[in-house]
Amino acid sequence: MQSEVQPWRLTIYSPLGVRRGWIAAPAQLSATLRANAVSIVTVTVPTSHPHVSHLLEPGARVVVEHDVAWDAPETGPDWRHVLSGPVRSRQGHGPQASATVTVTVADDYRLLSRVLAWPVPTAPIDAQTSTHDVLTGPAETVAKTLVQRNAVDRLGLPVTVEPTQGRGPTITVAARMTSLADVIGTALTDAGLTMHVKQVINGGALHLAVSVQQRRTHTRPLTEESGAVRAWQYALSEPEATRVIVGGPGEGVERTFLQVIDIAREVEHADLIEAFRDATDATTVSLLAARGAQTLAETAPTSGLSLELADTPGLRPLRDIAVGDRVTVDVGGQRITDTLTEIRVKWDASSGTTTTPVVGGWSGSPQRALTNILGRLARTVARQQRR
Repeated sequence: MQSEVQPWRLTIYSPLGVRRGWIAAPAQLSATLRANAVSIVTVTVPTSHPHVSHLLEPGARVVVEHDVAWDAPETGPDWRHVLSGPVRSRQGHGPQASATVTVTVADDYRLLSRVLAWPVPTAPIDAQTSTHDVLTGPAETVAKTLVQRNAVDRLGLPVTVEPTQGRGPTITVAARMTSLADVIGTALTDAGLTMHVKQVINGGALHLAVSVQQRRTHTRPLTEESGAVRAWQYALSEPEATRVIVGGPGEGVERTFLQVIDIAREVEHADLIEAFRDATDATTVSLLAARGAQTLAETAPTSGLSLELADTPGLRPLRDIAVGDRVTVDVGGQRITDTLTEIRVKWDASSGTTTTPVVGGWSGSPQRALTNILGRLARTVARQQRR
């Protein structure tokens, strides 16, 4: 039996930000929402819908909203922004009597994936006189500075970066023709911060607003007994390294080396594991230390958890918990505290909404694991090519 509840709303815009219309009743919707990564929403609508032609327009944009009060009609809707972004793919399905169009919308966070961080953002391409753009400061400040220098000042994109509040620990990054996402994504997550890029209309013109939110920490554990957790899977792994030798520039006995040790990790796991990081382009001690810290982060013990949560008035994903939050889950004799890195949502008119949060580095999906491996390989090759 088809539900009359329509908890999703999609507003279609032209590439320049002119509102075209709404889709209030898609046939199906699925979303993969991620922290400090590109989220996507896939929507299926019948070809008879009056605004299908606008979805098929090259460069069409969509704002996706969710009514988190869908089961309380007496209070009225409570629409929350989920994502905004361009339609990146379109598929049609027939025959005509039941024809549908399926589109995939990519979140505007992709701004960070499509813009490179130049060594000297203020100089033309033939005057890149520094090997890296090195920034040290609070994580929020470093991230926003890189976006401002490259997306706004260098490329002149219609982007507004909110002033920094100086949140997060002090970090050092060295950028050299790598996407902004690769440079700052992990650093923001480690700092407990989440960057958002959202469409706004200023003076009738489309603009992207860049903001950073501090991670919320939920101290009350999620459990089966409380009714919050319906099903779960988890995977835990030990560290791959506890100390890193970083090799800097130089040849033979003239080469610079620096050792970075995570003593707390060695004590907790009663283990000592050495690893080597080649960093011949790191010309300062702070950069060598940053490369060592990065390697320790990449080789840290991992916890991954896939949950199916009950969608109840007291616990509602996208309202009470969101990607980037830190949560604690008690399941199967394990207490896991980690960042909620992903929320997978499925909805259709007959069965309603199913929500599956992902906590930590869950690798139960072979595709996700392969994507992570290929991403690390691509970054390694890129670093080698830039030397």
